Amino acid sequence: MPLPTWFMAIYLIATSSKGVSAMVISRQLGISYKTAWFLCHRIRQLLADDDCTLKGIVEVDETYIGGKRRRDAKSKRDSDDDQPKGRGGSRKMMALTAVERDGKAKARKGRTHSERAIAGVVFYWLDRDAVLVTDELPAYRWIGKRFPAHLRVNHSRGEWSRRDPLAVACAHTNSVESFNATIKRAISGVRHWFSIKHADRYVHKATSRIVAGAQTIKIETLNVKG
Repeated sequence: MPLPTWFMAIYLIATSSKGVSAMVISRQLGISYKTAWFLCHRIRQLLADDDCTLKGIVEVDETYIGGKRRRDAKSKRDSDDDQPKGRGGSRKMMALTAVERDGKAKARKGRTHSERAIAGVVFYWLDRDAVLVTDELPAYRWIGKRFPAHLRVNHSRGEWSRRDPLAVACAHTNSVESFNATIKRAISGVRHWFSIKHADRYVHKATSRIVAGAQTIKIETLNVKG
């Protein structure tokens, strides 16, 4: 491909707040869909910040991504093993996300919200001197003991934000929940469907660059090949 084609694709991806689909890239640059798909994945990988460690006050949360199927029908495009069951038995992909307040973000797919699964990712992403902020999920209790401070908000009791004069920061997960909402809007509004097989790529592709005020947030995925 000519070098100007790469530059135009980089511009379109970098300036789209919720991402741009390969079909749109194909139509606007006059290239085939397969070429556009190849191009988009390479550019998203180029934007990844693999060496970043989240510091300061970091909010961590898990979310489930996927549309609603009629009568709980199985997808014909994914095998049953690629469709983990989310909470309530819904077949949605779980994504674990972590966001620095006024800083960067990381996310990756997961199959369960168990303590062991979450701990391995959180310990890899976060600096050990960071302040962890989460909701009331029991899996975070043991994880939070490994950090200097762990602030929790109890959503089941209608608590969304809490100011404690003895705490190092205000307890809330608004930043990470806004980040998760942006991922969902990008997938449902831009791509409409994605293969769980390539979920890490698509989560990264959907929100590799989110501008929040004057701060640019990047999303990082693990084990992304080619």
